[in-house]
Amino acid sequence: MTIFLWILVALTLILAAGYFFVAIKFRGKKKILNKRTHFIAGAAAVFIITCSLLGIKAIRDTISGANTDTYLALLALEETRDDVAVPHLYEALGKGGYTFQNTCASALLCILNGDMAQATQYLDVVEFEKKQSKQNQQVIAEIRALVENYSSDPQGHRSAFKSAATQTRKTLSITAKDSQRCEEYYDIERDVFAEVYPVEGIEASGDNVSEKIGSYQASYPHDENILRLKVGYNYFLGNPDYAQKLATELVEQEDSLENRALYTDLIAQDLYANHGNTAQIDREDDEAYGYYVKSRQYGQKAEETETKLAAETSEKKREKLNKTLVQQREKEQEYYNKAVYVPGYRAVNYLEIKMGWFGDNTGLCDLARAKLYFAMGQEDKAEKFILRVIDANGHLALDSPLKQVSSSLYTLKKTVTEGGTVDSQKLEKLSRLLVMQGDMSSMPMGSGTLGNAFAQFVSQCILNVEKEGVAASESQGA
Repeated sequence: MTIFLWILVALTLILAAGYFFVAIKFRGKKKILNKRTHFIAGAAAVFIITCSLLGIKAIRDTISGANTDTYLALLALEETRDDVAVPHLYEALGKGGYTFQNTCASALLCILNGDMAQATQYLDVVEFEKKQSKQNQQVIAEIRALVENYSSDPQGHRSAFKSAATQTRKTLSITAKDSQRCEEYYDIERDVFAEVYPVEGIEASGDNVSEKIGSYQASYPHDENILRLKVGYNYFLGNPDYAQKLATELVEQEDSLENRALYTDLIAQDLYANHGNTAQIDREDDEAYGYYVKSRQYGQKAEETETKLAAETSEKKREKLNKTLVQQREKEQEYYNKAVYVPGYRAVNYLEIKMGWFGDNTGLCDLARAKLYFAMGQEDKAEKFILRVIDANGHLALDSPLKQVSSSLYTLKKTVTEGGTVDSQKLEKLSRLLVMQGDMSSMPMGSGTLGNAFAQFVSQCILNVEKEGVAASESQGA
């Protein structure tokens, strides 16, 4: 910020000096120095200064946003809620980079995940890159103590972990208003996640969450985070139509890939719930109804073929009729599936349009497409997009909420490819975390839900890599 201000001052002085020089050099030459010239120069000066001031405001807003994301991440880390902390932390990293607080939060997250070597690396970097204040040094000392002792007794060191996260949070430069807003938001987020993703030791406050959300929105009407949380929470409560309405409003407010991914997640949820031969078809949708009509036409042809087959005595003709019957039934099912899954294919296109020329470096589009194809029963396509998310871990943007979990899953994938074994509980946890962070809200993950089934599918995709690796080595040995 300071450097930017000095650059602005320097540019302004250069502009003023240059114009002053021109005014002296061409003094008396009315054709050059007339009112129009003065007006253009003045307008240029005002334009440069205005743009610079707007740039300063944008930078300040970004820094403020990064600090509030860090604040939220540290509030979650105080309760060892890594599932809540990760999206906030990586939003903060994308906006502000590895500041002291973000690096310490990253180290704390590594400790929770059992990666003490990486936690030590973070602390070494933050300690030696510049001389830290006494307050910062105390924070580093507390986290180093956790690196040494936490894994041996997580429960026994929970208080020390909370203290380290709290002390890190206290070093943040954040206004009292922003800190209050963060704490109000986290209080709601905590209650929502306690209901939707129950974790041992984390209990809901017992307050009316809907009332708390309404009160928060009245105070902060432009906060997108609360609207995303509200979408998932209403779906969890069994209000899918209202959740869809909220998701539509969110996209209208900010047409980002993240918001589109959340919108299409609701479509995937409905597709998963509405599948099979009894699935409902929207007959008011011309495209869906057109496919349905074709499906019924093939169904009627199949019924006619069955009637002929029952009366036919020639074995050769029966064989031909059987073949025709199979083809007709396949076509009937194909068009029926198309009729049911029209919303899914539209949702895929809706995501792909938003990717633009440069593709998606967040992984959210690929994950959303994978979930849509999984909900439509097309597991081969779903697996393709899941593996793209995992294999792209090194190319994902720093502020992608999928970056860390993608990286961890890539490590597991590499292990099984090389013939090693993985901790099934760790794989399951990471798979669930990937799905939870992908919808950017709080979609249900309980038994029988799309989220739970999709998380299991993600785990299976990793295990399928292991089978392929073993098969390859066996064929080489033969």
